Amino acid sequence: MQAIPTGVAITRDMESIKDNQINLIKEIEDAPLAIVVAFPSQIKFLDDLQMVIRLLTGIVVSYGAMNQMEKAERKILLDYAVNEVKQLKVDSSYMLFMVREIKAKFKRNKRAFQYYINRDKQVVENIMKNIKTF
Repeated sequence: MQAIPTGVAITRDMESIKDNQINLIKEIEDAPLAIVVAFPSQIKFLDDLQMVIRLLTGIVVSYGAMNQMEKAERKILLDYAVNEVKQLKVDSSYMLFMVREIKAKFKRNKRAFQYYINRDKQVVENIMKNIKTF
């Protein structure tokens, strides 16, 4: 009974992590330059995910041992598992945020550069126009 709320909380967080990872892939497809930032963090994320999956698998497999534990000890273990999954969710959300920020910064820089190009074009066009009128 004690594990049901834990399972629900972990399921919700895992859905959020899954959505973040799908969105992260879409963002990287749109801006491949962001992979430079995302790649090292994703490797760490996958390592952490693997460790949390091992933890959760161990909890599920050792169901008999879990039942022999004191209620307070079970709660500590289950809360630790939930907190680890929440940390994965935070890491996933942060990485998505960082990739979106890199993408936005790139667009801002591109627009600023385009502004200077357009301004220089106008100056050259004005010079050419004034030369023709001389």
